[in-house]
Amino acid sequence: MKNIYKIILGLSLIVVGCQQGVDIDVSIIPDKPFIKSITLANMDSTGIIRNPISQTNVIDTINFIDSVFVKDRSVNFSNIWAQASLEEGCTIEPLGDSPAFGEYGDFSKPTKYKVISPTGRSAEWTVVVDFEKIVINCKVDNWVGNIFCSDGIWSSYSPGYCTGTKVSSSCDRLNLT
Repeated sequence: MKNIYKIILGLSLIVVGCQQGVDIDVSIIPDKPFIKSITLANMDSTGIIRNPISQTNVIDTINFIDSVFVKDRSVNFSNIWAQASLEEGCTIEPLGDSPAFGEYGDFSKPTKYKVISPTGRSAEWTVVVDFEKIVINCKVDNWVGNIFCSDGIWSSYSPGYCTGTKVSSSCDRLNLT
């Protein structure tokens, strides 16, 4: 009987010893040290975030640049609050004199950050905050308002305003009446 226990114990050790270890699928660990977006805001005098700033993030994951375009031209970039949204599991640290996220900081010039993924892969990101560029494709389409008009033939007639209508498909011609 003792021999049977020894045989069973020996076979058990062989079976357990021959089993492969548990494999961890490292492909499921996030490996992209990316910034997903940056949120800007102003704080009130008590330090509570009250006014999110209307903006657009343009992310370049090849050159590691996040361009944040602000719509409100009255924003002072030298004293705003910023928060970064990162890929899952990533951490971020400021480089040089760049402000830390979650605090007031000076974003009036490009700032640099190191983003580190859970696998240890890292990337140096540049954050650029600027005002949104207004693109005008057709000057006539953007004409609004009234202008002062005068009649060169009947000088006594002076209309208070004129209205404009786009002339066919021309972007340079406006018919005033």
